[in-house]
Amino acid sequence: MSIKYKIIFRNLRGFLSQFVRHRVGMFGAFLLSIFLIISILAPFITEHSPREWHIAPRMAPPTWVIQGKKAPSGIIEVTESDVRLYKLNRVMNVTVRFKYDYDLFPSSFSTKIKVKLADVEGIPPELKKVICVAYLKKPSNTEIPILKVPKVIEPGAETQISISSRSKDLKLFLNSYFNLTVSDPETKVFPAVILFADMDKSTNPYDSDSSVVEKGYYEVIFTFMGYNVIGLEVKETKVQIEGVTFGLMGSDGEGRDVWSLLVWGTPIAFAIGVLSSIVSTAFGVIYGIISGYIGGKVDEVMMRIVDILIAIPKIPILIIIAFLYRPSVWTIVLLIGFLGWMGISRVSRSMCLQFKEMTFVEASKVLGAGKLRIMFRHILPNILPYAYASLALGVPDAILTEASLSFLGLGDPTAPTWGLILYWARLDQAFFKGAWWTVIPPGLAIALLSVSFIFIGHALNEILNPRIKRL
Repeated sequence: MSIKYKIIFRNLRGFLSQFVRHRVGMFGAFLLSIFLIISILAPFITEHSPREWHIAPRMAPPTWVIQGKKAPSGIIEVTESDVRLYKLNRVMNVTVRFKYDYDLFPSSFSTKIKVKLADVEGIPPELKKVICVAYLKKPSNTEIPILKVPKVIEPGAETQISISSRSKDLKLFLNSYFNLTVSDPETKVFPAVILFADMDKSTNPYDSDSSVVEKGYYEVIFTFMGYNVIGLEVKETKVQIEGVTFGLMGSDGEGRDVWSLLVWGTPIAFAIGVLSSIVSTAFGVIYGIISGYIGGKVDEVMMRIVDILIAIPKIPILIIIAFLYRPSVWTIVLLIGFLGWMGISRVSRSMCLQFKEMTFVEASKVLGAGKLRIMFRHILPNILPYAYASLALGVPDAILTEASLSFLGLGDPTAPTWGLILYWARLDQAFFKGAWWTVIPPGLAIALLSVSFIFIGHALNEILNPRIKRL
């Protein structure tokens, strides 16, 4: 091993020995290592892609929040069906059977059927149509109609019949069917509760807080009636039940998995923070060295440019650019980098003014070294240790800046950043609805990742800058 590499190895070992004894720096490194592990293992610790929507119940809390009761989780789909055909009576029943044995009511219930009616020759046109009605048969054999108006099936094209408890029409229809006196259509009467409530055991079977679930096997029955029912072909049947909990971190207002969004947002946060800080630090250091070493009028002009740019607020400029051009996340990285180099350029310039008067620079001049060689071969290595600390301290600013843009809806909508999660939560009014799992986790992630780099930056600054070492 050459003397040069021995010196580098000895300096690195000395730096590490000091860093290990720095408690704040080690705590920052511990936090940073957790985020790094999450970034690396992102494909293996998430079940869903951040671009998958409606994969979970809307605004569902994490599964560990509800304790002591058996609650439906996620989205339960039933696609098995029992087709019963009565040729004699011109009636065909399509039944989808499922079991519901949970203590809590589902957040929503929906069903659909897709059929195709053949255009049979020899049947008069007025007899070719088929009528469909739908019922929910409960374990107690009570049948509740769930289709407000019978659906008319025309021959020829495929017809899909969809019924959802989220539909306002179904809510009003059930209120009317059960003779409920509801003056305000926004009152707390949910179709999913009415459909699954045990009428005998519930104090108020129309309110989830004072009703009991009727457990057992349910059936959704589609009844088709008409002279031409023999020509009816069932293409698809499905029952979908949305639970009240979901996953480790719950879901947002569009049924997205918050845990997957957080995990996939971690490497993006790293990329945004580190790359932006590298751009700003590298440009600022080079700019400051050139200004300080050349001096004279060049230095005066370059520093006046810094004075002008440093007086311009960064966030408003980024908001205007993002509003006008809708840049991608990588363009935002470059913009943040090129708008954040002024501070380090001043520090680099002041340090360059000191180093260029030292004997090793004078010796290099005597030996015939050019300006570029002196600046980047002799002065730059002496400034780099301080640049490392500035780089680490610049990462939180970049992360917070991008999160601010995304929170305002001006970020890249295709990149699942933590700021974008907060933007979606703001649109869904999650804070006012008590959906803390869509607000606190991304906010806490931004804070912890920023704190980790701040702690590491302060540790580097204290170790590499002898002037501010603790006494």
